[in-house]
Amino acid sequence: MQLTKVLLPILCLLVAGAVSPAAGQGAKGDTLGPAETLSGKISIVDTAQKLLVLEGARGVTYSFVLRAGTRISSGGQKVKLDDLPAHKGRQASVKFVPTRRGNLAQTIEISG
Repeated sequence: MQLTKVLLPILCLLVAGAVSPAAGQGAKGDTLGPAETLSGKISIVDTAQKLLVLEGARGVTYSFVLRAGTRISSGGQKVKLDDLPAHKGRQASVKFVPTRRGNLAQTIEISG
């Protein structure tokens, strides 16, 4: 009985770790948590490195990894990755998944 009480939680953790993340969220075991959303001003866009940096409240910066599946829009219209630098300085909201390789951007909605 005591052995079951000890092994059951361990087994649950092992099974939970073996479950792969949802499609498009990174490699198995790469996801660190559920999808989140952050808003701020677009401060850096590096299309070659596929990197976006938002400046949030109090000047805190957040970096995001862009990928082919990242959906970018402004006013309901699609925006291409190569056109994203033109939106530097505008407000944006980024839905992302934290992974071991960085914050993987799923959607970017540009406003303002």
